Amino acid sequence: MLGRAFPDGAISDFRIFNRVVGESEVRLLSECPAIQTALAAASAPSTDSSRSALLTYFLTKQYEPYQALAKEQNDLNAKASVITRRVRFRS
Repeated sequence: MLGRAFPDGAISDFRIFNRVVGESEVRLLSECPAIQTALAAASAPSTDSSRSALLTYFLTKQYEPYQALAKEQNDLNAKASVITRRVRFRS
């Protein structure tokens, strides 16, 4: 069953991490099959989805300015979540 997609939106992959996974990492994980296919291609990627997957890979793994922004976004999202919980707790 591992590695196979299930019809109608059923879970096809399940992973447990011992840390918080950022949005950019989740996107990278979701595009992993497309990235592997695009990297294995002998020529330049021919489809928009292949190019998009490779761009996601490059930004997430290689491009430091994007990595810094993604980390900042994750930190801000965590702070916003704490503030939201405080507001709900007081209500």
